[in-house]
Parts: sequence; C-alpha cells; structure tokens
Amino acid sequence: MARVPYLDAEDLTEQHRHLLDERPINLRRAMANLPALAAHYAAIAEWFRFEAEVDTRARELGILVAAYGAGNAYAFCQHVEIGARFGVTDGDIDALCAFVNGHPVDLDAQDLLVMRTAQSLSRDAVLDDDLWEGLVETFSQRGAMELCLAISHYNYVVRMLASLRMDVEPELAPALERFAPPAAIGSWR
Repeated sequence: MARVPYLDAEDLTEQHRHLLDERPINLRRAMANLPALAAHYAAIAEWFRFEAEVDTRARELGILVAAYGAGNAYAFCQHVEIGARFGVTDGDIDALCAFVNGHPVDLDAQDLLVMRTAQSLSRDAVLDDDLWEGLVETFSQRGAMELCLAISHYNYVVRMLASLRMDVEPELAPALERFAPPAAIGSWR
C-alpha cells in the first residue's frame, strides 16, 4: 500500500490539474501531492521519452535493467508496457532478466553493451572507460550521455518509488507473473 494518497484531478487546484491529464498513473497521482515538483519531474521524464535522440529501444532496455535489478515492480511493469511501444520484445525482457540474474545470454553486441552499462550504473554507481567508449562508438557522445543519464535518472526513480511504496496498476501486474517471479526480482539489492 502506498505511503501517500493517490490524488485525482479534482483534488488539485486548477493550476495543477493538467498534471494528471495525459497519464493519471499511480506515480503521477502520488507525485501530485507535491505539484510543483511533479511538474518538473514530468518534464524530465517526458524529455527522456520524446526529445532525447538516443535509440529508444536501447533506452528502455537500460531502464528495465535498472528497474528489475532494483527489484522495483512498479517501474518494471510500467517500462515493460512502454518498452513494447519502442520495440522491446518479450524475448528481450527474458534475456535481460536472465542477464541480471547472472545467467548466460545470447545478445547482440549493442544490447549487451546497454545492459552492462545499466548494470554497472545501477549496481556499482560507476561506469568503466571501456563501457563509455563502447557507448560513444555505438551511439555518439550525445547518445552515450543521454543513455547514461536516462539510466541514472531511473535509478533515482526506482528509489523514490520504493520509498513511497508505489502500487502496480492492476492492468500492468501480469508482467510480474510473466517476467519477474518474486524470487528473481531484486537480485542485486
């Protein structure tokens, strides 16, 4: 159960109702308890999703590795759905779950680079030179920055979600049954 109430548009002042217009998901409804912060948070999240130039599928794989590795069901379920819109397949998610759990995976070089980057930033909070150089070669300097910052941003997000004990929306919960059995999620906590 969440630690803060999930607000609806009618709970907000006229000035802040727009915060729940487009995506009234639990995250945004909880963040609406601090409407000024919610507006800034939404702007950052939307920038990563719609204005960043890095490959969107790679970004979603990185976010999913961060969410799964942190054991954050909410972020994981949200990004299973979002990732599907950007080309992340069930097979990709199976592979990233296996990767995070230390099992051998058969991935192409780009996917492995993204997952190793996400794991390094999420688990160790560092990025080795070889990973950075591979990112620059693969995505450009800008793309490498955007990918690292998106993954780092979602490391903040999973911690914020955990502190608020965000509930997974019922329509997204099947992703936990399909991809993230309770014994596996959170493998590097």
